[in-house]
Amino acid sequence: MESKNRRIIVFGSSGRVGREAVAEARRRGHDVTAARRADGDVTDPAAVARL
Repeated sequence: MESKNRRIIVFGSSGRVGREAVAEARRRGHDVTAARRADGDVTDPAAVARL
């Protein structure tokens, strides 16, 4: 089976589950953007676009 690397954004990356999700995605070779609460409001499209 062919593995495709993906671009992933993880919201809540400073929490316990978020840190593990980021680490696992990176281990699998994905391009990961780790977003934290301080990075902006997830309901604001402009803030998400800046990530």
